[in-house]
Amino acid sequence: MRAAAELFHRQGFSGTGLTEIGLRSGANKGSLYHFFPNGKTELGAAVVTYSGKLVETTLTDLAEQASDTSEVISRYVKMLSTWLRDSRFRRGNPITTMLLEEAPGDRAITAAGLEAYDAWISVFTSRLIKDGVAASRARRVARLIIAGLDGALVQARVQECADPLFEVAEELQKIVTSARSESKPRPRTRAER
Repeated sequence: MRAAAELFHRQGFSGTGLTEIGLRSGANKGSLYHFFPNGKTELGAAVVTYSGKLVETTLTDLAEQASDTSEVISRYVKMLSTWLRDSRFRRGNPITTMLLEEAPGDRAITAAGLEAYDAWISVFTSRLIKDGVAASRARRVARLIIAGLDGALVQARVQECADPLFEVAEELQKIVTSARSESKPRPRTRAER
């Protein structure tokens, strides 16, 4: 799984063959077909699920450790920027490359991608609600956070610079602050009392 995830992430789904995955992982083709009888597509969906769970676990840990959503964003962006720099800007979101190639055409990969994104959005939704954002707004803001960070990762790779991540994070934090303040009840005026 790790070998396939790395290769799909770096080279794309169509640019990676089962033979190459076998060589990288030390598994032969027969072994791959034993675990993934429907071939590369089944492996691709499993890789999206596997990679999505890794991100979900990271976000969940950050959400539990941080004092609020803004801190989750800040800490996650610092992790992403280190990861990008360490890879010489060759890696971004671990599922984006595959989903851009295969969704919506491949139903299994698309379903795995939808599930991964939903899990990430749910982590931020829960954290935002905990921070006092109205449930009706929290999911939309959470989706914006995921979309913003994913887009910033693409831009950071293209520019070979982490600045887009930090700029987008700063703007997302302003939106989070605004959503929190909108959810707080305003004091009643004298006329309303």
